[in-house]
Amino acid sequence: MPISTSGKPAEAPHKVIELECAALDRSKKGDPGGFLEICAPDVVYFDPGVERRIDGLVALTEYYEGIRGKVFGSQSTTFYFQNS
Repeated sequence: MPISTSGKPAEAPHKVIELECAALDRSKKGDPGGFLEICAPDVVYFDPGVERRIDGLVALTEYYEGIRGKVFGSQSTTFYFQNS
């Protein structure tokens, strides 16, 4: 495995991007589970559409479950809410 100048595996950033892209692909289909799977238990989430920040994976899961199947994205990173 190649080593970067920091002494850490050079492939680590690529893995993070790979995980983020996979989560984004799922999210574009209305499934926020990909992001939940890669979040730390003490995640802090900011959303301009929410009055206060969301602290912790349990609270973020509750928030995402409330919008599951309602938020979709196009090929770009633009997201839209689907009217029920």
